[in-house]
Amino acid sequence: MSSGKALAALVGLVGAVSIHDHLTTSKHDRVVRKTAKSIEREAPEATLHVDHESGVGNGQPDTIERYRPDITVRDFPRFLAIEIETRDSLDTHASEQLEAFASKRNYTAVLVVPSSTVPVAEEFVENRVDADVRVATPSNVV
Repeated sequence: MSSGKALAALVGLVGAVSIHDHLTTSKHDRVVRKTAKSIEREAPEATLHVDHESGVGNGQPDTIERYRPDITVRDFPRFLAIEIETRDSLDTHASEQLEAFASKRNYTAVLVVPSSTVPVAEEFVENRVDADVRVATPSNVV
């Protein structure tokens, strides 16, 4: 096989793996992974605990008031309890989680959503969450 054909086959294989990953991973889990990788790049000294088998971080986050954040960030100027949501998952359960995370001493509760969902998430926090919660996108958490 020529090197050109081998390269084309490799590119095809990588593309197929990427498509398979996209089809078999939920949007929520893709946003979790993207957020965790962004935090790793921006704050390499921080300790991350990531739920949902993202392949990033130092194991699963501890629960806070019976809820488990998608990501926690420690050993950083501030501790973060991060909940990832999509437009379709902004509901009562999400507001209860965020209120619990905001009640944890020394933690900042952060709601991370895809950029297209920020206006909806800000309205959700203002109207349905009785706590101080910051809204962010995967690329601007830290």
